[in-house]
Amino acid sequence: MNKSRPVFLIIAIQLLSLLMAGCMSTSDQMSKKEMEADKLKVELENGVIEGNIVANVLPDKDKDGVIPPSSGDMLYMQDSGSISVKFMVPEEGDYIVKIYYAIPASFGDKANNVEINGVDLGELPFPQTQCKWASKWIQAPLVKGENTLSILHNWGYTWFDYLTVEKID
Repeated sequence: MNKSRPVFLIIAIQLLSLLMAGCMSTSDQMSKKEMEADKLKVELENGVIEGNIVANVLPDKDKDGVIPPSSGDMLYMQDSGSISVKFMVPEEGDYIVKIYYAIPASFGDKANNVEINGVDLGELPFPQTQCKWASKWIQAPLVKGENTLSILHNWGYTWFDYLTVEKID
């Protein structure tokens, strides 16, 4: 009987260490999720879309290249239109808003207007991205609760996917 006790203790210690390792990995994942919770993601196709904007249309791959799949539906703003989305933030303050977009190299650089909560930020450049998704960073003061971001046609001919909103510490 005494010989079985050490074997039992070794097995118990190994099981306990496996259990603790599993708990640590769960803790690490939770802290990563908590960190991601500080960044809000808003799919633009869930907003109000007006004008000549179509979903999930790709450029001519032989002439312009291929835009990789987006995180949801992608919106192609052509020669007119606007995209407006509402989103909530927990507190008033300065935020970084990133608009994810793509433009084929053959289209060249574009410019579109952006409004946040009715304030026109003016004509903002959207450099061509060689069909890769890129982000346009905007620092903006947001109000606690509901906010609205609108992308207004200027040059157009830009694909849009989503935006993220992140509080500046």
